[in-house]
Amino acid sequence: MPEQERVYLFTGEDTFLMEEAIKTMKNSLGEDALMNFYSFAPDDAGAIDKALELLNTIPFFDDKRLVVIRNVHKFDVKSFEKITRYVNNPSDTATLVLTMEGQKPWKDKDKKPWEEKYKALSEKAKKQTFNELKEGQLISWITARAKSMDKEIEPEAANLLREALLSQSWQIASELEKLCLYAGKRKKITIDDVKTLVLKTYDDTVFKLSDALFDKKAEVLLRIREIEAAGINELEVIASLQNQAIDHFHVLYAPAAKRRNLHSFVEGKIAARRKLWKASELNDLINGFAGVERGIKTGRCLSAFSEITEIAARYIKVN
Repeated sequence: MPEQERVYLFTGEDTFLMEEAIKTMKNSLGEDALMNFYSFAPDDAGAIDKALELLNTIPFFDDKRLVVIRNVHKFDVKSFEKITRYVNNPSDTATLVLTMEGQKPWKDKDKKPWEEKYKALSEKAKKQTFNELKEGQLISWITARAKSMDKEIEPEAANLLREALLSQSWQIASELEKLCLYAGKRKKITIDDVKTLVLKTYDDTVFKLSDALFDKKAEVLLRIREIEAAGINELEVIASLQNQAIDHFHVLYAPAAKRRNLHSFVEGKIAARRKLWKASELNDLINGFAGVERGIKTGRCLSAFSEITEIAARYIKVN
């Protein structure tokens, strides 16, 4: 395993970019990854004790073990204290990655504990932030990613891909891979490729699902089945719905300064749903989607679309 820091602290909203960084670290373990990579979440029973035991045990057939503790700020006080003690005196035979995923809380009652935990960890850990890429950064990222797959993408095509998929890196990465396959022997991905392969699929599926969900229509159950049948990646669907739920919460209930920069059409569409959604409902919806996302990433979710259906069904408006 290449030389790495003993403790990392990953923060930010773009969990896809964060996951890619973790994946790169895992791949560096080579053939021994299955024996020397472990990941824990706050809802895993005895997670911290198990993680610490692994961190302080000599790895199998390698010089280092990689352990990831996700959303470390969500562990209870006793568990967090154990983590901070380890961070202050880490093992030489392990790399620990701590994540604090999502937006920094904006409510004072949540913001202060988050900042205190971040400070306790950041003094000893190597910090990396994974925020959503801005327009120019994202275009460059799309271009570089296409190049890594031996393709060139037209600037207009890259920009349309970004706009069509709401700048979500999960979705863009998946669709870009499909576009590279679609282009075949051609070296260049064109704007017509994006219109044919991406826009048609998303216009007919994800966008209709989103409207049905946030309009609280029973049609949402049909739309979920259509998306599953279309073979769209479940993480793409979760990422899109979760971010749209966050946007709804911000537009309807958060101060204007806390909102993302949304297109006026999108913001107006959300504002028109004010009477449909309570703040508590949107908060529960966001947490529900986050739970499915964690389940997919940790392998505990057996049927993501069934869980998405169950969540969506709770909010169908009965006339």
